[in-house]
Amino acid sequence: MTKYIKETALHLCLLINAASISLQGLLLGEIVDTLTKLNGSLFCEKLIWFFVTILLGMLSGIISRKLICSLTGEKIKTIRKSIFHFDLRSKEKYEISDYTTNTDMIYSNVLLAKWNIFSCAYAVVFAIIAMIRVNFILLIVGMLLSFSPLLVMKAMGNTVQRKVNAYMENVQEYQSYVIERLDGKHEINQYRITDMCEKEHEQKAQILEQKRQKMKEVSNYTNILNETFGNISFFAVMGVGGYLVLRGMVSAGGIITVIQLMNYTVEPLINIANFLKEKKGCDTIAEKFDRKEKEGVAYPEITGAQVTEPQEISVDNLSFSYDNQDMILKNLSVTFERGKKYLIRGESGTGKSTLGELLEGGLTPTGGTVKINNQDISKFSDGYIYQYVRKVNQKAYVYSASIGENIKFLRNVPEEEVQKALKDVSLQHLDSGQLATEASGGEQERITIARSLIDPPGIVIYDEPTAALDEKNSYQIMEKITELNSTVICISHNTSKEVENLFDEVLTLSK
Repeated sequence: MTKYIKETALHLCLLINAASISLQGLLLGEIVDTLTKLNGSLFCEKLIWFFVTILLGMLSGIISRKLICSLTGEKIKTIRKSIFHFDLRSKEKYEISDYTTNTDMIYSNVLLAKWNIFSCAYAVVFAIIAMIRVNFILLIVGMLLSFSPLLVMKAMGNTVQRKVNAYMENVQEYQSYVIERLDGKHEINQYRITDMCEKEHEQKAQILEQKRQKMKEVSNYTNILNETFGNISFFAVMGVGGYLVLRGMVSAGGIITVIQLMNYTVEPLINIANFLKEKKGCDTIAEKFDRKEKEGVAYPEITGAQVTEPQEISVDNLSFSYDNQDMILKNLSVTFERGKKYLIRGESGTGKSTLGELLEGGLTPTGGTVKINNQDISKFSDGYIYQYVRKVNQKAYVYSASIGENIKFLRNVPEEEVQKALKDVSLQHLDSGQLATEASGGEQERITIARSLIDPPGIVIYDEPTAALDEKNSYQIMEKITELNSTVICISHNTSKEVENLFDEVLTLSK
């Protein structure tokens, strides 16, 4: 069923549901009038029709809820897909809450709210039509006061938005603080500052709770005002209705009908006001998701075959600094020739890892250019560079899957190639079905290297590939790296003469 057909069917079900509820209100008044007239047969007839409208409302309600769940579920799936597409390709820092809390808020306060607003609006329209049938004066009195909740929403909307924004900003700050402290708990324990850290956390948590309370206070005040104005509406209808009954302008059943239908004018209008308030509170998140969806289109799928032949990569007058501070690299020019193996070494802070990031396009040079086969990589479309370059980072990346799956890395790799790669990095003793996350740090590092040995592109860059390994394993790994057909650039701060002899050229960076 297409989205258009589902939405059309949903609107139809909501209309039927709203109509059946208003019919129940009319029938309830007519049932009361038949009782006052002691008309048993008419009473039974009205009672049967009343039961039919109950069944009709139940059936249309079930179908409409099912369709709402289907439509909103499909939209949430599309949202998650688009933000993951964006986050996977963008250099912008991702927020994990976009995939959990924020999407849940969009689901409840935007997507569900949209259809709930339609449902409430249809209920109001049919209730008004039914009340016109009873008495126009009662309708006017009821409707004039029924719109008061919307006026409250209009008056309080900006205040609610400010409080919600202030709370959400503080939530982000608090999350960042907790992550930062818990990631550094080893250092905190070593320096024996846990008590001071807990006091600091208590202050942060208190500020967060104060922001939450202020947000809830404004929300509660708004809800109380909405409810108060709703009750005033019922009071006015009772007063005016009683007067009209005494004047013979409306029956007692008509008053019952109007009071019943007021539930489907006042309450839905209050609900619409609340839905709009909640939706407004999600404007910031919705705008961010819309931006990611639109900008994500600019990150096309990476097409084209991977280039496996050795490639030339060069830097010309390359300079780089973070935030316009001291230059880490200055006027560096070097050509890494096709198929040759290069070792880049130097002390900490000389820009070895920075050079590696510049070569793979992860950083933008402050000055100069990086070229592959004399083509400036800054002219490449997003992701295109990875047809030529692969970089194995210093920090091993393994995920919650088997060692074999981590080496295959969602690629169609035969099991025999996995076993060969494990042997190449001296991990043949490990079961490829074992969880990679249960391996030691050194083993995880070798798993990522084994992954890189399968189907390598024309240029492979290794950043400290043997930092967590002993001398024997370091040599074996370096030997396998230098046997690749690709142009290999290996960054290391500490290597033996025996390892250096494996490379065609050693480049030393200095401060």
